[in-house]
Amino acid sequence: MARRRGRINIVGSLITLTIVSAIAGGILFGPYYWDHQLVKETVRSAALKWAETTLEHKAKQKLDDEWEYREIPAYIDKAAACSFNTSGRRKIVTCAWAAHVYYPLTDYYKTIYFETTSEVTSGGKVNTY
Repeated sequence: MARRRGRINIVGSLITLTIVSAIAGGILFGPYYWDHQLVKETVRSAALKWAETTLEHKAKQKLDDEWEYREIPAYIDKAAACSFNTSGRRKIVTCAWAAHVYYPLTDYYKTIYFETTSEVTSGGKVNTY
């Protein structure tokens, strides 16, 4: 039996809708997740510097240098977002922030919360999460 011309293929339409939605989501939310990766690498570098030198001010300087080098956007306020802590013999660098993503042509937005932590143990092992 021959197929009739002009029929809408439901499966093809669903696949197309899924692909278009994924691309739109990537365009809307992708840059914020990319910034998260940049901050994650920066926090890890600062934690490694702190473990290497055992001086907190050197780690803060490393964080500042990496922040500028990686050109992390201004919506992430480094002073408010990042902290340096110790817990026993562990050194912990944490950055947490929120991003408001506005949907095009509307007044609606979604707030996305990010946090990244790098922890250096007394043995020099780095855990980043």
